[in-house]
Amino acid sequence: MLPDQKLSEHFSLYELTATSNAALQAANRDLTPEQLGKLCALAALCEELRAICGNTPMRVHSGYRSPALNGNTAGSSSTSQHPRCEAVDFDIPGQTLQESFDLIRAAARAGKIKFGQLIIERAERSYGIAEWVHCSVIGTLDPLKVGMVMEMQMVDGKPHYILVEKFNFATPQKGENE
Repeated sequence: MLPDQKLSEHFSLYELTATSNAALQAANRDLTPEQLGKLCALAALCEELRAICGNTPMRVHSGYRSPALNGNTAGSSSTSQHPRCEAVDFDIPGQTLQESFDLIRAAARAGKIKFGQLIIERAERSYGIAEWVHCSVIGTLDPLKVGMVMEMQMVDGKPHYILVEKFNFATPQKGENE
């Protein structure tokens, strides 16, 4: 297990690897150098999100999830970017999810941020309704999914994702801008 360390100005390793699942916490911090590098890229995205949302503290619900933790997290997908150190679920205290979501969309429209996916999510849990904004780096995401902005809605107890906008975050082809 790695010791805590700053990955960026406002985000630490332990913040991006925290879990309420005590049995899997240590394993969730047993990272390779490659994973640590990817978490630094995720922390950089978190810094962008924080700045866009008013430069106020951001509450991270979930960053990296080991495969075991992802498999034991309600509602998690086997194709999630969380086990690849490429996604963060968060909220901004004092700001509604819709406000954060709309600020990030506006920044994307203005060319100030690129992301893999941006999703506003709400799910019923045993303790009540949980809600967060999900944002990912482009990373290893299927290129057809890059730039998708979605809203999750529960239908008959199952999550359904509604596409609300799609950005074209084209990356230069080999040989361009080199």
